[in-house]
This record gives sequence, C-alpha cells and structure tokens, in this order.
Amino acid sequence: MSPFLAVVLVLVLASTSYAAGRLHGQLSYRIGYRFGYRQGYFDGDRGAWNRRRRDAQAAIASALSASAARSGGAGSRQGTTYTGSSFTAPAVTGRHPTGTLVRRRG
Repeated sequence: MSPFLAVVLVLVLASTSYAAGRLHGQLSYRIGYRFGYRQGYFDGDRGAWNRRRRDAQAAIASALSASAARSGGAGSRQGTTYTGSSFTAPAVTGRHPTGTLVRRRG
C-alpha cells in the first residue's frame, strides 16, 4: 500500500467518523427534546406531567362528587358565594327595577 493511499484512507475514516458523531449528536439532542430529557424529566417521560394532572383532577372530582352525595346531592348549594359589598344587589334608582321586563302594548 502506498503512503498516499494510507493517508487518504485515514482522512476518509476520520471525516466519516466525525460526520457520524455530529449526526448522532444532533439526532440525540432532538430526541432528547422529543421525549422530555431536555426539559428536566430525568425518566424521559414528558407526558407524565399531563397524566399525573389528569389523575389528580379525576381524584378531586370523585372526592367532591362523593362529598356532595353525602351532603344532600343536587339540592346542596354549589358554586362560589360572594359576600363582599361589591357583589350586593344594585339599588333601584330608575323607573324600573333591575331585572323587570317592560312590555309595550302596541
């Protein structure tokens, strides 16, 4: 084997290994983002957060429905009760009280 051919083969081998390493680095970095390693999920399970959130919401909903069933079901008061002064009924100042339907006869 001539020395020139040996140098060419070494350069080809070096350049292809460098290119393979760069390609591997790019692909593994993107795969890391895809599966959550780059976001700090060390197990790589990026979907686990959404799954845990859905499980927690389901558990809360079942606990609330169970407590509502114990306390009287649909007849119990639900929602938010506003007790601040800004949520009181408006004072009647005009001709018609708020909420009154005025019909015209025509």
